[in-house]
Formats: sequence, structure tokens, C-alpha cells
Amino acid sequence: CVANFLWLLFLFLFAQMLKKKVTSGVDERLSWETFMMNEESDYPREVNAIYQSRRDSLIRGLGRIGWEIEPPKGTMFVWAPIPEPYREMGSVGFCKHLVEETNVALSPGVGFGPGGEGFVRFALVENEHRIRQAITQLGTGLERLR
Repeated sequence: CVANFLWLLFLFLFAQMLKKKVTSGVDERLSWETFMMNEESDYPREVNAIYQSRRDSLIRGLGRIGWEIEPPKGTMFVWAPIPEPYREMGSVGFCKHLVEETNVALSPGVGFGPGGEGFVRFALVENEHRIRQAITQLGTGLERLR
């Protein structure tokens, strides 16, 4: 019981740290992106193409391992329902399972509010090579999808 509590506390604190890392410095990034949008007219299209390519790589890869997800229209995040064979674990339990079995860390949906339970969030912050590595690792650790 104490070990489970400590693990859940660790996951909660880890999710908070990730959230802070992703959301910190937003003003600086927005300032830079605003500058680039004003100075470089192709910049928004280039950034959109990068995120779309990452998204498509993730969605295709997840589909190949049996985790079908509807691609989002325009975001740097992909929200995915927990696959049915793992749904009873909840988002925190499923993310814990992924870290232990695949060394891939996702954000548990419940960390973003009660409506996020049953979902996980992928952040499209890594390049396509790293995304493919994560898909390979997920494929080996999610044996119930086969």
C-alpha cells in the first residue's frame, strides 16, 4: 500500500514537472514565434509541416501496433483513449505500466482534470526518429494489443 502510494505520488509529481516544462517559457516561445511569423512568411507553414509529419508518424506507428487513433486536426498533442485491453488500469496505472514495460513516458489524462481519465496525451516534441523508437518500444510492451 505504501509503495503504491509512493509510486502514485511520484507519477503525480512527474506529471506536474512535465506540465511545467512544457508550459514554462511560453512567453519566450510566443515572442520568438511572433517575430518569426512577422519576419519569415513561410515560418508558420514550416512549423505546421513539422508537427503534421510528427503526428502522422505517430498515428501510423500506433496503428501498426494495433492502437488506432483518430489524428487531431491542429495541435502539438495527440490525445489517445487507453486501448480497451488496458482501460481498467486507468490513465495513471496505464502510464505507470508503459514506463515500467517500455520506458516510454506519456501524460496520464486525469492529470488534466477528471474528463481526461481514460486517455493519455502524447506530446509531439520529439523528432520522427525518436517517435519511431518509442513506437517500437510500445509495440514490445503492449502485448495485449496483439
